[in-house]
Amino acid sequence: MMLTGVEEKLKECWKAVQCHVSKCVETVDCDEFPLHTWNQATIDSYYRYCYEKQVLPEVNSSNDKLKLSGPKEEVKATQIEFYRLKSIKAEEARILSYAHIAVWMFETRNNNFEKYSLNLNAVIEIAFTNHEESVRIDK
Repeated sequence: MMLTGVEEKLKECWKAVQCHVSKCVETVDCDEFPLHTWNQATIDSYYRYCYEKQVLPEVNSSNDKLKLSGPKEEVKATQIEFYRLKSIKAEEARILSYAHIAVWMFETRNNNFEKYSLNLNAVIEIAFTNHEESVRIDK
């Protein structure tokens, strides 16, 4: 009889803990983790960011989806950071793909030819493909 009372209290405590956790902790599923476009430095930076926000990032090995668990406000911030980095890396990959289509060069004063940077090369190639007469370069 006494053991049953202890078990009931244990169940009540377990329910109280679960209720508290569900109020304070959130788990969110994100898109696939872009391992093919993220380098190790980007992954390390994102994991460090998650650590600082006390959010646990997990990548599901079967579908490569990212799951974030932690304090609700911080999970939202790490989710936003994930999509921001994913967008930046996707844009970098897109630019890099354009940069490999053609190599644009310029002639220097001593009659040598030098290649433009990959980013500038991509901007020029995109403009050329779109039949634009000029390219605007923002610093």
